[in-house]
Amino acid sequence: MDRLIFDDGKKEYSVKLAASRTLEKNRSIMDLDFKADEFIGYDKYIELIEQLKEVPGIAVYQTATSYLGREIYAVELLPKSQGYVSRTKRLVNHPSEIINSRHHANENSSTNSAFMLLQKLLTDKKYADLTEDLNLVIVPLENVDGAAIHDQLQKDNPYWKLHTARFNGVGDEFYYEHFQSTPQSPEALGLTRLYESFVPDVIVDNHGVPTHEWEQPFSGYTSPSYKGFWLPRSLLYGYFWIPSNKQYRSNACLNKAIEKTIAHALEEDEEIHRWNVEWAKQFELYAHRWLPKLFPAEYYHDMINYWIEFAEDPTHRYPSIRFPWLTSVSYTSEVADETAQGDYLALCARAHLVHDLAIIDLLRQADLYYQDKLIVAKDQLSLVHSRQRPIVAKMKRSEENGMD
Repeated sequence: MDRLIFDDGKKEYSVKLAASRTLEKNRSIMDLDFKADEFIGYDKYIELIEQLKEVPGIAVYQTATSYLGREIYAVELLPKSQGYVSRTKRLVNHPSEIINSRHHANENSSTNSAFMLLQKLLTDKKYADLTEDLNLVIVPLENVDGAAIHDQLQKDNPYWKLHTARFNGVGDEFYYEHFQSTPQSPEALGLTRLYESFVPDVIVDNHGVPTHEWEQPFSGYTSPSYKGFWLPRSLLYGYFWIPSNKQYRSNACLNKAIEKTIAHALEEDEEIHRWNVEWAKQFELYAHRWLPKLFPAEYYHDMINYWIEFAEDPTHRYPSIRFPWLTSVSYTSEVADETAQGDYLALCARAHLVHDLAIIDLLRQADLYYQDKLIVAKDQLSLVHSRQRPIVAKMKRSEENGMD
């Protein structure tokens, strides 16, 4: 049928439909024109997205358009079931996770890690049935306008932090605009729409921090927001944003399980673990021991994590505080990658990849609990089948004994 027909009872209207183009899905994920140590600007990102559209097993779709008109995409891993698959039933039967990358454009390694993660998940037999256990969607690059600026700047100064490109094309920190229906920065709509579609149990937001010392001592111009970033404290560290309300105390259990599984995974990677230990010693020697409040460091198995508590708040910017009955974990990873290049870029991207895989593995093994209710209202009967949140993570016995 090449026409769409409307009939209002009095008159019939028809519109000719444009011929649809079916995109052949015959490209291997390993054929992507991509290297782990290659800097990815906006143009390269779009090139890779167009290649991903031809890869089977995933859906690639635009989630928003930026303030300056650039495109933001998500990559969803598709279930292997044929025909129509109910998103609602999948949300009930499986936990959901959103991995968001490169909200700050000069923190560039998480875009590389997103493509590395897709290659791993689509080629490793271990993950052949991933979608039978987990709903997963990945955003390789959220701040597209900032990435375009960053690409231009790094060509002249490839090893500067380039904080000018941290925010979007008009210098806006649009994280505060997530969950707004009409944000000033329309790129904020991307994550909002994904959240509404996937109702995630876990959100992982892959970020970065300076790769080397700030120029700030005695400079007189440094933003107060960055007073504690005089030098790197770790190759990778993390933030857990948890609700302080007693009714959500079980959320902390899942957060703690994720802390354990990430620390275990990083210890197994000798190179990443060595960097973590070396920089932690440097941070202790020159910062934490002198000014512990300005330079806090909370260690867990050579991994630095910060636990930030807030009371439930329907206006809060972190979903785990805004919707704690839905999202149990908001984890922010911080890799020292402003601006990373070459082999060091590949190392930072691998650090993101290691913790992303560790969390995915944990969620796949989680215990799920359901509740069935029969609701009688006047002349109507309703049967409600729902999944309880948070999910209950299962740690391997060796990890439980060795990491407490």
